[in-house]
Amino acid sequence: MDDYQLERLQINTFAVIIISIIAAIQFAILYKFGLKGGVIFAVAFSIIFSFGSQLFLSYARGMGDSKGTGPSREFEIISSQLLICIGLFAVYSFGMYFYITYLKTGILNKPAFFSWLILFVGGPVLYYGIAAIRIYINESDHKNNYVKARIEISHYNELPLFIEPLKIINTTNGKTSSIFISNQSLYHSESLLKQVNIRDKIRMGNPVEEPENSFIPINSDKLMISWYSPVEETYYTDTIDFPYNEFKIHKYSDDIARLNLKVEILPRGELNIYTTKDRNRYTFQINSKEISEKEKIKFIEFFHQYNSNIKQNIFTDHLSIEENSRRLKTRIELEESVFPLVYNIKGPGELNSIYFDDRQYWGYDCTYSKLNTLNLKPLPQNITLYFINTGKESYIRIYLFFDKEKLFNTIQTLTEGKKDIPVEIFISIKGSKKENIEVSVQVNNKAVVFSDWETNIVKGD
Repeated sequence: MDDYQLERLQINTFAVIIISIIAAIQFAILYKFGLKGGVIFAVAFSIIFSFGSQLFLSYARGMGDSKGTGPSREFEIISSQLLICIGLFAVYSFGMYFYITYLKTGILNKPAFFSWLILFVGGPVLYYGIAAIRIYINESDHKNNYVKARIEISHYNELPLFIEPLKIINTTNGKTSSIFISNQSLYHSESLLKQVNIRDKIRMGNPVEEPENSFIPINSDKLMISWYSPVEETYYTDTIDFPYNEFKIHKYSDDIARLNLKVEILPRGELNIYTTKDRNRYTFQINSKEISEKEKIKFIEFFHQYNSNIKQNIFTDHLSIEENSRRLKTRIELEESVFPLVYNIKGPGELNSIYFDDRQYWGYDCTYSKLNTLNLKPLPQNITLYFINTGKESYIRIYLFFDKEKLFNTIQTLTEGKKDIPVEIFISIKGSKKENIEVSVQVNNKAVVFSDWETNIVKGD
């Protein structure tokens, strides 16, 4: 149970307790003093409670204006609920009067009492019964027409974005899902990235916006997507064909079907949609749209609401604009560069599998024969090497995290900026400790040790 649900439970429990106490008092007064006493109590209590609650709310709002805090919306809701319930006490007292008369005299005004019973008890039962049926119908409709989806929206840190709510549509039956991104516009300064370790630099350099609890229509065929790129000073918006049926729905241990989607937003409006398991990837070109300077400022203000720690003029100051453009241009060159590249990997046992957790390698498994073949490849960022039959351990899993920018600069220095010169990356692993691992880069029989990497080693008994 989350904090919101717990707060709601506490509020509802408190309301039930208060109503039960008031109902018991009202019953006792009706029994002792009759209908006249019950009416006086109900009216007096309603007046006192109404004025008291309003005075308290006015005082609390005043405190909130001056101190930055105030009563929650929940208090106003509970006040309204209680006032409505107190208004119903008049109807409650009407029925209780006939019941108390029956207890005292044995005489029951059946037409009046049972009419009251039908209205007072049957009405709420009918209301909540209809509500329950509606909930059941809605849940059935949701189960039959929607599927749970985990959507990761990634982009370069140098390409910060404000992403508007996505809309995924099934145009056949009209089912629609609006997906809001509550924690977005992730961005980190260059100075901060220089201070963190390589693993954090990789994570922060490739921010992922992930909506929570997303459900999308089954057999969706359209995606409406819009975002503003402050570095490019461009607004992108489009409706594209959504390839729902090209992706597999996976079932997990909780027996919940889920579609895992990755949406990658790149410079110049390029959009990739893919999953890591299906090997299906679709690329779209999203159209740009002219917007006014006022609208651009609005988007930048939205961006700062999510990033209060960055400079206010980071997207408006002339020098900052030039610096942002330079950083993005450098990142594009880094990500789009490919080299005639071959890997030479030596390890403590049999290399059972290789995995690249890297958007440039599409997150797919790679065979060593492919890596050991000279062809054009992007630079690595995160490699997982899985060795078996290693001797002392049943297996060793080695995660290597590369500073891609420094690897790029190393290769540029060795090749003198020529992109057609073959490059060989040696990864030598002689044991299960970091000091037993060496990475080197070789070009034209000239090799240099590359040390800008980190590792995480997992050993099996």
